[in-house]
Amino acid sequence: MTDANGDRSRAARVLSAAEVVAPAAGAGRVFRCQVYLYQRPAGFLAVAAALPGVAGIGANEAEALADVTRAFKAVIPGYVADGGRVPWLPDPARAETGALTRWVFPEL
Repeated sequence: MTDANGDRSRAARVLSAAEVVAPAAGAGRVFRCQVYLYQRPAGFLAVAAALPGVAGIGANEAEALADVTRAFKAVIPGYVADGGRVPWLPDPARAETGALTRWVFPEL
């Protein structure tokens, strides 16, 4: 797998976060969520690739990723309440030109 720039080694580093995906015993459920990151004149926009309507903004990449992680944490419980399912897209949406692919790991 490669990142949005075709960098195979960078994508491997991003996806090899086994310690994040497999939390310690007693920890909450962890979701591995693909995000597209766009640089805008006022900062950064992070958009969920497979869950429509989930996005975050920030002055820098870290802030935008933290904001989109908070957005995931805010909407997922509403979907799974009473046995519901998160309406993940079967395939991630296509990124716009210039997007960087990142992964966030919200824990609920």
